[in-house]
Amino acid sequence: GVYNINSQGTTVGFFDVDRIEVLPGPQSTRYGPNADGGIVQVITKDPLLGQFSGAGSLTVGNYGMVRGETALNLPLGDTLALRLAGAALSRDSYFNPPEGDNKAQSLRAKLLWRPTDDLSVKLSYQLDHIGGAGNGSNTFPVFTNKVPVYPGGSINNLNDPWSQSPKIGRA
Repeated sequence: GVYNINSQGTTVGFFDVDRIEVLPGPQSTRYGPNADGGIVQVITKDPLLGQFSGAGSLTVGNYGMVRGETALNLPLGDTLALRLAGAALSRDSYFNPPEGDNKAQSLRAKLLWRPTDDLSVKLSYQLDHIGGAGNGSNTFPVFTNKVPVYPGGSINNLNDPWSQSPKIGRA
């Protein structure tokens, strides 16, 4: 239910997914003005009352890629449940010498309170961190004002909006 225009927000990948809905055509009346071509809605798993469960996976690939994913559902009584899910990614650069490695972590927490059959309250929070020096395929930095691609700061000069544009027509 959260609009994500920044592709770097999915660097770690989708995790703890319940289902994916593809809604073709104009969806502006429900999902806003940027949905005229349709939307892809990724719906993550919600907490389950009265059920303790967990899952995990580990993926290893080329270029030093390691990706882990885990989820835990905790019942906290008859009317309260908590779901914690997280994923982490580490990948080396595709280039030699290295131009940009990729490090990313994401953590999601959802709390469900259902005091009656007619009332339920769900709170969710997600925290994403993108680190490393790029996505492994860039030979030059990625420019964005949304998320710093370097840990501890940004490659952008946020005080000068022209710093991200080529110096064409400027002295």
